[in-house]
Amino acid sequence: MRTAELIEKNNHRRSKLNEENEAYYSDLLLYVRLKPLAKDSYQTESVLLEILQDIIDAQSRGISAEEYFGKSPKENANALIESLPNNYFETFKWYLISVLAFIYCAFFPTTIDLRHSYDLGSMLLSATYFLCLISLLVWIIGKGIYSQKKISRKKIIFKRVAQSLAFSVAAAPGFLILLFTKTSFKIRLEGPIGIAVISVLTSIGIILYLREKKQDRKIWLPLVIVIIGYAVLGISTRLPTIGQFLMSEHSTGRITLAIATVALLIIFYILIWLLAKKKRSQSHN
Repeated sequence: MRTAELIEKNNHRRSKLNEENEAYYSDLLLYVRLKPLAKDSYQTESVLLEILQDIIDAQSRGISAEEYFGKSPKENANALIESLPNNYFETFKWYLISVLAFIYCAFFPTTIDLRHSYDLGSMLLSATYFLCLISLLVWIIGKGIYSQKKISRKKIIFKRVAQSLAFSVAAAPGFLILLFTKTSFKIRLEGPIGIAVISVLTSIGIILYLREKKQDRKIWLPLVIVIIGYAVLGISTRLPTIGQFLMSEHSTGRITLAIATVALLIIFYILIWLLAKKKRSQSHN
């Protein structure tokens, strides 16, 4: 059984828990998943599934999760994390895939303006920075799961707002690297070569999207729509007649291109908002 299948089975079985046990187990699950950065994900999910089944069995006998595992879940979780094996290769693979995914997604907006080359070096530096920042954020969230229980709700909200602002400030260097750092690892994608590269990369993205399970495709749909939209614009700027119209400084082409670019971003955020709204409504039902 693969790790994704274990996670899916966990999500399905968790619906059997009552409200109290669900809250107890959810904190334990998030803490074990988020706090360590280099543990074997398959072993982690296997143990979490076993714990879930133990809680379900105890619940059927009228025993709560707290009574079964004790009132010190953080200490138990730390002991569990210590017992899990490390998997540095899997962690490196995850980091590599994340960097490539960032570069892939950031590639398409840059294809619209033919005046600028694609700077692979700055993209790699920016991706590495964001990956380190996100890893730190995940670790902080995991570390603070149980500590939040000891403070008031008002302080928790204030803490989350402060953390969001801090993350926004910390993210700024990543964008500055992307915008202002120049390296010698640049490529220009003009004419037929550019069209071919954009078409191939777009096709790869669509194939990967279609290979996802039907229920998972909704999550990636906004990103796929934006990628296809940017790909169409990038190809259009490289076509003889349409390209001259869109790139001419003395026509409405550049305005049309700017409007289309902004429209894609608006569509992306609207779709994200609709997905989040639907997910919230489903969780309340």
